[in-house]
Amino acid sequence: MAKPIPTAQEVAAKWVKRASAATEDLVSGVKAATWRTEAIAGEDVYKTAMTEVLNKQLRKKGIEKVSDLKWQTGVETNKDRYGTGVTNSEAEMAAGMTPVLSDIKSIIPTLAKRGAKGAAVNFDRSKTLGTKLHDAAMARKSA
Repeated sequence: MAKPIPTAQEVAAKWVKRASAATEDLVSGVKAATWRTEAIAGEDVYKTAMTEVLNKQLRKKGIEKVSDLKWQTGVETNKDRYGTGVTNSEAEMAAGMTPVLSDIKSIIPTLAKRGAKGAAVNFDRSKTLGTKLHDAAMARKSA
C-alpha cells in the first residue's frame, strides 16, 4: 500500500518541528568555523549560481510571487527581533563606524571652503566628501 501524501498543514508542521530541532545543529555548525574557508573556496560556484539566477531573472520572479501583505505581515510578526538584534550589534556598529568617522575627520580639512547658501562650491564639497569616503571604503574592503 502506498504511503499517504501528507496535507500542506502536516508538511508545514513537520517543517516547523524539524527547524526547531535543527537549531542546535545550526549553532554548532556556525561554531565549526569551516564555513568561511569553504565559502571562499566555492566563490566560482557562487558566481556561476548567481549568474544563472540573474540570467533567468529568478530573483525577480520570486519577488513577483510575494505580496506586499506577506512581507509586511512577516515584519509585523518578527518586529521584536529587530530591536534585540540592533542592541546586540551595538559594539559591532561602533567598530564599523570608527574608520568611517576617522575618514570624515581627515577629509573635511581638505575640502574647499564653504560658500554661501546655494553656492556650487557646497555641492562640490559634498561630492568630494562622498567620493573620498567611497574610495576609502573600497580600499578597506579590498585590503
